[in-house]
Amino acid sequence: MSVNSTTPANCGASNGSAVATVTGGNGPYSYQWMPSGGNSAQANGLQAGTYTVYVTDGSGCMGSDTAVVQAGAANATVNITSTHVSCTGGSNGSATAVASGGQQPYTFFWPQLNASTQTVTGLPPGTYSVIVTTANGCTTNASVTITQPAPLALSSTQNDALCFGTATGSATVLPSGGTGPYSYQWSNSQTAAAVNNLAAGNYFCTVTDANNCTAVINVQINQPAQLQLSLSQVNHVTCFGGSNGTATVFATGGIAPYNFAWNTNPQQNSATGLNLSAGSYTVTVTDANNCTTTLVVVITQPQQLTAASATTLVHCYGGSNGTATANPSGGTGPYSYQWSSTPQQFTQTATGLPAGNYTVIVTDNYGCTVSTAVNVSQPPQLNAAMSNVVNVSCNGGNNGSATVMPSGGTAPYAYQWSTTPQQFTQTAANLPAGSYTVNISDMNGCATVSSVVITQPAPLVVVPSGTDTICPGQAVIISANASGGNGGYNYFWTQNLGNGQTHVVNPGSTTQYVVTATDNQGCVSAPQSVTVYVYSFTVTDVNITTPPPLCSGNSTTFTAQVTGFTGPLTYSWSHNLGSSPGPLTVSPTATTTYTLWATNGCGITVQKPVTVTVNPLPVINLSPQSATGCDEVTLVFADYNPNNSGCTYSWNFGDGGTSGGSNTSHSYTQGGIYTVTVVVTSQAGCTGTASSYVTVAVNASPVAGFNATPDPATTLEPTVYFVNTTTNAATYSWDFGDGSSSLLANPVHTYAQKGVYLVVLYTSNASGCYDTAMRVVEVEPEFSFYIPNAFTPNDDGKNDVFMGEGQEISAFEMLIFDRWGELIFRTENPLEGWDGTVRGGSEIAQQDAYVYKISLRDHRNKQHVYHGTVSLIK
Repeated sequence: MSVNSTTPANCGASNGSAVATVTGGNGPYSYQWMPSGGNSAQANGLQAGTYTVYVTDGSGCMGSDTAVVQAGAANATVNITSTHVSCTGGSNGSATAVASGGQQPYTFFWPQLNASTQTVTGLPPGTYSVIVTTANGCTTNASVTITQPAPLALSSTQNDALCFGTATGSATVLPSGGTGPYSYQWSNSQTAAAVNNLAAGNYFCTVTDANNCTAVINVQINQPAQLQLSLSQVNHVTCFGGSNGTATVFATGGIAPYNFAWNTNPQQNSATGLNLSAGSYTVTVTDANNCTTTLVVVITQPQQLTAASATTLVHCYGGSNGTATANPSGGTGPYSYQWSSTPQQFTQTATGLPAGNYTVIVTDNYGCTVSTAVNVSQPPQLNAAMSNVVNVSCNGGNNGSATVMPSGGTAPYAYQWSTTPQQFTQTAANLPAGSYTVNISDMNGCATVSSVVITQPAPLVVVPSGTDTICPGQAVIISANASGGNGGYNYFWTQNLGNGQTHVVNPGSTTQYVVTATDNQGCVSAPQSVTVYVYSFTVTDVNITTPPPLCSGNSTTFTAQVTGFTGPLTYSWSHNLGSSPGPLTVSPTATTTYTLWATNGCGITVQKPVTVTVNPLPVINLSPQSATGCDEVTLVFADYNPNNSGCTYSWNFGDGGTSGGSNTSHSYTQGGIYTVTVVVTSQAGCTGTASSYVTVAVNASPVAGFNATPDPATTLEPTVYFVNTTTNAATYSWDFGDGSSSLLANPVHTYAQKGVYLVVLYTSNASGCYDTAMRVVEVEPEFSFYIPNAFTPNDDGKNDVFMGEGQEISAFEMLIFDRWGELIFRTENPLEGWDGTVRGGSEIAQQDAYVYKISLRDHRNKQHVYHGTVSLIK
């Protein structure tokens, strides 16, 4: 074998090659180049140097040969000179590539800058590379880093102005970074690093370094807030001429603490000036920086307190309705008052004052006082006397009069007499006999009372005599006697008898004679009469009040009246009722007739009967009863007396219960002995009463009850647990409503199918009492729904349709979407599934995952929504 071809390695790279040619031996051949070159007949990527190739044939025979790869064209050597950025953030750096060696001419390429010049300028800080290529294509890479100085940074120190509005501040700028030395230029034209005599404000300093890089800093000189004084509280002098004023100032701004100075004598040095009289005061405040300001404080005083007075007179002598009013001025309101009255008064106006001298002390809001004397006067005492009194001439007349004469008080006067109607003049006229008072009041309402008695003669009275009863044809003497009045009497009679004191009369029938008398003053007596009765022989009517029917044992009353049978009568009754016309009270035990006989003075008699009807009382018999029962005992009560037909009944069962009717019943809920009373009223209104006793024993019944859990049960959990809540029971019997039963107290029952079952619990106790409880137990179907996650629509009869399976579904919708959101199937029939076709077509959709949305309602109308994916598998 031999190596018969090589190519040199150029530009110092690994790009040489060698080719081995084999003759002889038995193929196939394997190759191995050393120290590198690979395992094929041609070795590539070789640097300049010597290489050996080992060849092995198909029989294991080995041969070798050596090849020399020569060095080709050389690379250039590259150095870079540079200038750095002068100021931070600048772009004035530059770089120059200097090449030597290799074959000229050279070409230069700066890849970051896409520049092909030997020198690049305007460079910001950074690392830059250059590729230098010789004339025969060899390349050399070199790089350079362009730097920048540290940033020119400025800081400062400053001292603020001491007082508001002064130029006492200073500032110093401290540079770092950049390239020293530094120069300074302030916005107030100063050129040193430190400046003085600065007022409050903003100052700008521009610093320039040796590379002419600049930075600007703003220095703010502050000043204290303006030192100010304000008046926070002032208390002026309270009383005229006093010195109890105070004032408090409040300092703001400047620098605390503060010192105060008042121009008082002696000087005061606190924020509050004390014991100040009226006037102007200057207070000076000095802060910690010795800054000062002043404030003028004016202390005032009220006008001098004075009090004038005004009074009203006492209206009536000895009265106490005088008033006095103090009218203060000056001082400081509000005012308080103290009067020397008894009791003392403390209002501006004192009231209810009797006549006299008073003193009022007025005190203003600050306790300043002034005293004023006040006199309250009164009028003379009001009196009255009677004059010109005229008495009544005839008894019962009204021609009396009286005049009252007032004195004292305050005219004019008003009068009010106690006459009927009242009179309001000084003289009261037309007065009947009697005592009168007159109230006299003056213009101030002061009053006095005077009285007078108006007399009259005794009443003129005439008294006739001669009243008698005569039989027809007889005569009788009548006469009259007068008294009272003024004497000198005259008499006048009616029935044409004329004047005269005495007359003889013989009337044919009962006659009334009237007589009047007059005295010497013309006073007339009241007429009086005398009647002469003449018996009659006929009776117009005899009337006896008919009593209503009464009940046995009761009483009734009746009265007799005879008319047309003149003259005095005498009466006689049967049954020993006496000699009075009535009213008479009788109490017959049976229906009875009573007879009256009436006789006049002439011996004529008349009779009249009256019947009193007596109704019997109802009779009822009650017998004692006894009974035993559960919860309540019902007894029957009845009246079996046939004579009580048509009667009404009122039963009282002794426990507060009542009833009516001849036959009734009553239920007792509590055991005991009860008195039963019945009142029977007949149609005639007569009542009979009967009572008896009943003995009742009431045993408590069980109170049946139970709970069922769960309620409702379901077809998946059909077992119901019954919890017995019955009280007072000994035995239990259950009917579960499905043909099953139990005698347990708390049974457990499993229902075979859904439905609504009426469960009944029968209970009893040792007393033989029982109770029943019932309730409905429902076994509901249980909602369920299952959805597969894949199906295979290949018509093999197995899993060909995608659909959910469940029970108790009342409303349904299923939607199928492809992965792009297109609706490809919809149904509202829960028994209809998706057969894999698109919108009812004939082709099965591609194998993929499809999105379903199933909405349905269960048997309780609860909404269920299911989202998911189903895989269609072919």
